[in-house]
Amino acid sequence: MKYDDREVDVVPYDFDQERDEAYTQMCVWPATVVEPDEVDKVQEWFGEMFELEHPIHIVGCVLTKPDWNNGKAVKDTGGRCDFFFFVHGADIGKFAVPRLQFGIRWWEDVVGNKSHTIYPSKFLKQAREEYSW
Repeated sequence: MKYDDREVDVVPYDFDQERDEAYTQMCVWPATVVEPDEVDKVQEWFGEMFELEHPIHIVGCVLTKPDWNNGKAVKDTGGRCDFFFFVHGADIGKFAVPRLQFGIRWWEDVVGNKSHTIYPSKFLKQAREEYSW
């Protein structure tokens, strides 16, 4: 995939993988690219940075849609890569405040602020089935 004028191989989003029900909080980290060969490093970083007892459950990366004006896509909008993942319920307390310095958002806040419309409808449909809001 082309992203930020370079070719990158991102972790595609996948809601088909089995997720333990204890992973209760879906998060989005805007403008964050995670490539398949970086998954182990990302897991390690989350564990160390937030002192998590459980690894995050990676959903994957999603490209945003462009803005529209008068029925036309607005130039230079959309195409941002956002990284989605779940946090284990036991780790939410440790994660809730420190995440803010990195711009990581709770998914229900994104939806509540009507910011979810920038994501493709296929992703939103699957996200709603997996993690209702």
